[in-house]
Amino acid sequence: MRIILIYLFIVFNISAAYATTQSEPATSKTLHELVDHAIKKFEKTNKQDWTFHVARYENEEGDITSSIERFAPQLNLEQPWQLISLNGQVPNKKQTKAFQKEKNEKQSDHSLRMPLRELIQLETLQLFAETATTKTLQFDVFVKHFGKKASKKLQGQLIYNRKHDFIEQITITNNSDFSPVFSANISDLELIFKFVKIDQFVLPARHEMRFKGTFAYFTVIDETAHDTYSDYQFIGNSNHPIEK
Repeated sequence: MRIILIYLFIVFNISAAYATTQSEPATSKTLHELVDHAIKKFEKTNKQDWTFHVARYENEEGDITSSIERFAPQLNLEQPWQLISLNGQVPNKKQTKAFQKEKNEKQSDHSLRMPLRELIQLETLQLFAETATTKTLQFDVFVKHFGKKASKKLQGQLIYNRKHDFIEQITITNNSDFSPVFSANISDLELIFKFVKIDQFVLPARHEMRFKGTFAYFTVIDETAHDTYSDYQFIGNSNHPIEK
């Protein structure tokens, strides 16, 4: 059901950007310190400093929708999002109005944002694998909106880039059935958040979601969605200029 897809995507909406700088070698810090450092950089970044495009795709039991959106706060701070295309077509006035209304409603409901510090339980971090350039870490997941019982059925893994000191990817999966909203049962869930480094900044590259289950005991859920970010341009904050 689309309501479940939208709810999950909002709950796990990772902030649009976070910054990073070169730091001391990864071997000199504990796992807790490494991830905490990356999260602190994440928390300090202002999304208003960037323009970018997002290509969105949803497949709800064969009902496919797609869009291309642009985030440009320098053009309109109150309505920074622009709908460029909807299902491959130029949107009409009605569709544009509905798009702006949805963005305004999401923007006003900050309670449904997922802070990394809440998602990643730092005290549970464990080394899973290691190479010369990355560390793969496992961690317990906590989602306030799901509660402790449902959160215990989720597990997380992240890939930390040792050379450039940032989180390349976060993956969340479930280890058993859980219910994110009333009457919904999710049997299979996979959430993937990928990031890309641009100069001294790290930005979202792609968000992916796949889940299966049932709604109201009888309706089968089989949905996928992904957001792909591109065309980043730095427009603000002279204290953190892009390196030429």
